[in-house]
Amino acid sequence: MSHLTRSPTDGYPTETSDLQATTEDVLIRHIPDPKDTSQPTLQKNAHLQLLARNLVQGFPSKYISQDASQPWLMYWTIQGFSVLQVGLDPANKQRIIDTVMAWQDPEGGFGGGPGQAAHLLPTYASVCALAIAGRPGPGGGWDQIDRSVSLA
Repeated sequence: MSHLTRSPTDGYPTETSDLQATTEDVLIRHIPDPKDTSQPTLQKNAHLQLLARNLVQGFPSKYISQDASQPWLMYWTIQGFSVLQVGLDPANKQRIIDTVMAWQDPEGGFGGGPGQAAHLLPTYASVCALAIAGRPGPGGGWDQIDRSVSLA
């Protein structure tokens, strides 16, 4: 296998522990051995395919547990394009803006998804996503962020 091993188990397999083991197996295969002095190669096309699939088709069903983390998933997806120095076309940028704005709570801030309670973490991720994909002006996201504060 490799120089790394899986997390210890308690001997009582569950669907969650099986998924954990499967995930660890995948990750272990991709962690280089410190004794290997060859340089890893960035598989840019594979990363772009994953990012594009997640952006266009949405995340696979196994991400259902991350429903309240939609702003973070969006941010990290579009940040991935940025890191790989790949621009987003205007149509995808608008889809991103429209999706993020659907998370804005009428009382201010952003929730983890449409209709979810707003709080600091999804608000931060939503604003970060809009910083990348948004623009000033009508429909651009930046000017539609409700910045008013109610201290009632």
